[in-house]
Amino acid sequence: VLCRQTGLSFIYLLLLLLLPMVRIPTTKTMAGATGQYLRAVMVLSFLTSIAQLSFQIVLLSMPPYGNFLKENNTTETILRHVGLIRLNGIRIEDGFRYLAPEILMLITSIAVYVGCTKLSAETTRSRTSSASAPSTAAILPPVSSTIAYRNRRKAFFITVGKCLALASLCLVGILRPSALNGIYFLAFLGGMTWWACYKELSRPFGVVLHCVQAVAALHIMALFIVQMQFVQDFLANNTNICRYLGLTFLMKTLDSDPRMQEFSNAEWASFLNPVALLWLYYILGIESYFLLRPRLIRNMSPTKYDGTGRRRSTVRQDAHGSVILSDGYEDVIQLDSLGVPPLLLPFLHFS
Repeated sequence: VLCRQTGLSFIYLLLLLLLPMVRIPTTKTMAGATGQYLRAVMVLSFLTSIAQLSFQIVLLSMPPYGNFLKENNTTETILRHVGLIRLNGIRIEDGFRYLAPEILMLITSIAVYVGCTKLSAETTRSRTSSASAPSTAAILPPVSSTIAYRNRRKAFFITVGKCLALASLCLVGILRPSALNGIYFLAFLGGMTWWACYKELSRPFGVVLHCVQAVAALHIMALFIVQMQFVQDFLANNTNICRYLGLTFLMKTLDSDPRMQEFSNAEWASFLNPVALLWLYYILGIESYFLLRPRLIRNMSPTKYDGTGRRRSTVRQDAHGSVILSDGYEDVIQLDSLGVPPLLLPFLHFS
């Protein structure tokens, strides 16, 4: 995506934007959506590599090399924007920029898929081999302590994620002042104002982050598209639109040969803006995913039984989103994990 801005690289950009929605590779997810995503990356990388190789073979099979592709010809222009060019007469770095992405993507996608498949299978085998059937008294304390630790760890990471999301919104909002970046800054001000009023940043905040994430995805795609030559030629006479929206031309096509590009004279913040947007997109995607899972905070919260056998919540949240566990947490999980009827729990606690 960073090497070149063509139609083939746009496919990789879409795959990159889908990555935060992919679950962690496990035996179950590798048989489902995660495995399908990794296989799709492999297939698309293979097809783009075959397209590049076939195109170069066609050019070599019709000597002299690339004789039917004249400069600024309609066919040559379309193929160049797709990502298929003739390599004669260009600099080495430009040839590397056009051909390297397919090679890197194909090798990396195969390595990642094979590695995830083997690791998930080994993890499953190790868990199966270590499984045993100890007595109930021996297994209860580890189970309860593990659940307590996991809930505390999740609550900690959710709180850190909120702070990180707000900081990222602020950074991107002030990095390149424009109409689009102003959306991120307004989201930052709204979140901080709500938090400063001692309100909880919970599920509604997750919805806001999810909406801002969609805006960031469109922003990233727009920055990618404006680096293409035909878009720059179209917007050359109306640069105010790009200036208001913060869509800076980072790459400039050479007039001597449109196959070659060089960096523009834009300020450093314009070059850092796409990287910061991609970082923001991933942070918002991860944090909104956890905030929009109510069972992570509420439905999975442990409970305690009072003297009448009714369930009384033992989990509270402060304004920072941290989970506060009251006493008796481990004991309740131990009894609850045995499937003991609620009406018997008060007597077991006092016994």
